[in-house]
Amino acid sequence: MRNTWLIARREYLERVRQRSFLIMTIFIPALMFGVTVLPALIAERGAGTKHLVVVASDRQTAELIQTQLQQPAETSDLKQNGRAPNPPSYKVDVSTDVSSSARAALTEKVKQKQLDGLVWVDDQALAANKAVFITRNVSSLTDSAKINLGVSRAVHRRVLKNKGLSDAEIEGALKPVDMDTQSASGPGAPNPLTSFFTVFSMVMIMYMTVLLYGINVMR
Repeated sequence: MRNTWLIARREYLERVRQRSFLIMTIFIPALMFGVTVLPALIAERGAGTKHLVVVASDRQTAELIQTQLQQPAETSDLKQNGRAPNPPSYKVDVSTDVSSSARAALTEKVKQKQLDGLVWVDDQALAANKAVFITRNVSSLTDSAKINLGVSRAVHRRVLKNKGLSDAEIEGALKPVDMDTQSASGPGAPNPLTSFFTVFSMVMIMYMTVLLYGINVMR
């Protein structure tokens, strides 16, 4: 037994003293930090007030988009669009100059960081049921989700108002539907979120075990 302890102690010290052990001890926590914490920090960093310009062919459409973008987004709306529920706030100016020179000038302001973004919704875009969002940070999913939702709601309100619906009727028609996901096994079924994280944890434990065992075998 004493010899076994001595051999185990020697093997342990040999492993600990290796440079690879020290590197992996630092690298693995740093990797986990980068995967879990850094995305949240980047999202928080981009959650301040941003200055946008909305350009539309008529002022009514531009002001509807302005109203939608400046009001706080509901968490349920962003959840339905599959985005993180922490959108930034916007200061929005409107314009009805849809000329090519105006678009080029506003785009240059975005490049020079005088504006955070440009929302372009002219008649051609509306006919194709599209809108253009010009920004320096095209990777911001939160901005894209909030602006896409705001423009969609504004265009829908414009169409419904032109059909003769009142503001109350439009509000009721655009109200999101809350989805309550239930298991077919009944109320006593396990929580799907808990089950997912349990399985995920077990898979990670198995993966790390196989990885460390493979490293030892190769050595």
